[in-house]
Amino acid sequence: MPTDVLAEIGALTEELRAQSILQSGTVTVGEAGLDDAARLALVLARPEDAAYAATLAALVARDTGRPVALLGPGELTQRFGPAEGTPLTLYFDGNRFTVNPPAPDDD
Repeated sequence: MPTDVLAEIGALTEELRAQSILQSGTVTVGEAGLDDAARLALVLARPEDAAYAATLAALVARDTGRPVALLGPGELTQRFGPAEGTPLTLYFDGNRFTVNPPAPDDD
């Protein structure tokens, strides 16, 4: 990962900065030695990343005890939380999330 990402979450040390110079400006998550809280901060710092929505969905499922389903784009389906119960369902069209199912195609 680029060191600017680590700097954004306050996890860039002088040692990691020096190491990154030898590795074209990047270090791996393993090399960064991030704890769970820092890894979560890393995901949440990049809302355009697919892991962002999945992380939030998993946290909501854990917090509410209800299943969460992320549907889309296309046939992609991700489920989080318990198998039983009516899921909180969000639809993703590739640009935004909505609680309303997409309109059927008129092909």
